[in-house]
Amino acid sequence: MKKRGGSLSDHLIGHEELRHTLGRLTSGLARAPAVSVTRETCDVVVSMNEMNDRHGTGVLVKRVFAGCKGIVSVRARDDYGGDHTFGDVAVVLSQKGFTRADSYRRVLATFEGRDVRRVVCVPFTGDDLVTSIALRDAYGARLGTWIMDDQNVAFQAIPDDLMREALEKSTLRLTTHPEMRQAYEKKYGLRFALLPAVVPGPLVADDVVPPQAVKEAGALVGNIWARPWFERLSRTLSRSGHRVDWYGDDQSPYLRFTPEELASARIRPRGLASEPELVKLLRTYAFAIVPTGVLEEDVGTPRVLAELSLPGRILFIAATSNTPLVVLGSEGTSAARFVRRFDIGVCSPYRPDAFAAAVAEVVRPDAQARLRRNAVRIARTLSADGISEWIWKSIENGSAADDRFERLLPRSADEPLLR
Repeated sequence: MKKRGGSLSDHLIGHEELRHTLGRLTSGLARAPAVSVTRETCDVVVSMNEMNDRHGTGVLVKRVFAGCKGIVSVRARDDYGGDHTFGDVAVVLSQKGFTRADSYRRVLATFEGRDVRRVVCVPFTGDDLVTSIALRDAYGARLGTWIMDDQNVAFQAIPDDLMREALEKSTLRLTTHPEMRQAYEKKYGLRFALLPAVVPGPLVADDVVPPQAVKEAGALVGNIWARPWFERLSRTLSRSGHRVDWYGDDQSPYLRFTPEELASARIRPRGLASEPELVKLLRTYAFAIVPTGVLEEDVGTPRVLAELSLPGRILFIAATSNTPLVVLGSEGTSAARFVRRFDIGVCSPYRPDAFAAAVAEVVRPDAQARLRRNAVRIARTLSADGISEWIWKSIENGSAADDRFERLLPRSADEPLLR
């Protein structure tokens, strides 16, 4: 059979025929471990690696789908020693090195005995999209693609043809913030909705939390994803007279720091804390910092991380503790734009004098009151309460179930309204 457009399903009529045809081809082939359960309907969440509390994507996915039953979690690989705590069933299914037909066979073998109803893909590699497309084609599942990290527009880790196929086959396309949405809509001419990094409902602060800390102490939350960012942060902090307590993974498999490096940078590692405990801790700080990129200097991955990424920690801090934020890096990053848009903090270059001035600004009593009030105004909209139902309904409808996030982050006047 001659292939056109790279998709085996283009040549088969209907998902049932595809399943039967591919099922006949699986005889005698090596198969991925099958999900050993009685036949039932399931929903699938596809990600690159383990969903756990050591990185933001894992935290967010677990938060959004907390309490959902019948979820099969599929990941392409293990980066955290197999530390995976999500889904009723968890499967590792790499598609690397396999043909498209073999990928379909592996998916069918893995899900033998199950009917797949809906798929949510959080793509970071081509593997994630191939698996999701196969599930969509083979089972007639409705596919939602939620882009949290850009791997195609500013940084092409995922090929255009594969991304386009997945997006065109998705009934719902999501990004976490306007800059990402605008970039993908411009490139593909397809409409995206917004789903930000929502926050646990019970932890949302509906009233202003008064500051309780001294001026010299700051908080740093989450991972540091680029070595250049750490080096700039180290130089800035070490000469500014300020120190920060870091609540994050200083032994990430992607980037590690020695105790000597952290001490020199005036960063005290506090380790990972549960979300309720972290909120209590954040409420004792007068400011929190968010290191990001310098677009004029960063290249490759560091630039991508800054240009089209909005760290979920910003939304978490604003909505749960309303701690004023100091974003370090370029004014043009998504992080700086969000903080300025809602007036919940300030942006500073990586210079000791500028950083010290930024801290002095946000710790003033009048600034603390204003910035915290503004954070409370957007907090409840960022609640994750009922968000899994919102996602499922949106996938079924083919559009956002309501306009709560569009009202929070409306389109600019120059953005075309796509279908």
